[in-house]
Amino acid sequence: MKRIEVTIAGRPFPLKVEENEETLVMQVVDEINQKVRDFQKTYRNKDRQDCLSMALLTYAIEYNKVKGQDNVLAEIKAKSASIQAVLEQVS
Repeated sequence: MKRIEVTIAGRPFPLKVEENEETLVMQVVDEINQKVRDFQKTYRNKDRQDCLSMALLTYAIEYNKVKGQDNVLAEIKAKSASIQAVLEQVS
C-alpha cells in the first residue's frame, strides 16, 4: 500500500492505495474537481460543499446506471447460455 494525499474541492485527504491504483485514483480526483468547478460556474450562489455534493450525486447516479446495465448484461448472458444448452440438446 502506498500513502498519497489528494485534494478534493480544496480539502486535502490522506489515502492508502495500491500502487497500481494510484493513477486511477488521481484521474477520479481530477474528474471530481472538474465537476465541482463546473457546478461552481453554473451555480454561483452555491458554496463549494453544495457543489461537491452535487458532483458526487452525479457520480452515484452514473454508477447505479452502469450497475443496472451490468445486471441486464448478466441476465442476457444467462438466457443466452440457456438457449445454447437447449440447442445443444436438440442437435
